[in-house]
Formats: sequence, C-alpha cells, structure tokens
Amino acid sequence: MRTKEGLHTAYDRKCTHIKKGESDEKAAKGDAFVIRLKAEDRYPKFRDLVHGKVNKDMNKRSEVLFEDSILMKTDGFPTYHLANVVDDHLMDITHVIRGSV
Repeated sequence: MRTKEGLHTAYDRKCTHIKKGESDEKAAKGDAFVIRLKAEDRYPKFRDLVHGKVNKDMNKRSEVLFEDSILMKTDGFPTYHLANVVDDHLMDITHVIRGSV
C-alpha cells in the first residue's frame, strides 16, 4: 500500500507510544507482537577503521538507510539482527571486517 502511494516502506513507529504496562497487558492477552531496536532519528557519525570518518548527511528519517529493526519475532525466536550480535559477544569478537565494492 505505502509503495503504491510513493511513501517510504520503513516501519512508521506506529506502536512506540504504547507504555510498558499496556504492552505487557496486550502480550498477556495473547496479542501478537515483535521486539524492535529503536534506531536514532539521525544517521550516526562514527569512525570506521577501514574507511575513516563516516558522516552521512541524512536528517530525514525517510532517507535513513536503516529502520527500527525487529530483534525478536512474533514466534519468540530472535532474528539475525539480535542473534549475530549475541553470537559475536559470546565468541569475544571485537572487530568485523565486511566486504565492500
């Protein structure tokens, strides 16, 4: 629907206003839910060991390259976004070198 309307398809933060108590009640009633990582509104500036300073000039959420990623799915299983970080931590991985073109 959003694609047909020419709108960004990232999560629109529809449920971020829900308080913890209300969220707990909904979950206890059996309402389906996911757990998301709330991303910053602005793309972070950071120093990359390979590429140096990374400073994306992206002030609008619609232009951000990431969104509020799902960490835990409705079925209770973690997604890659959570599982790989936990796995890296458990293996004491401190640096990741990614491929680039």
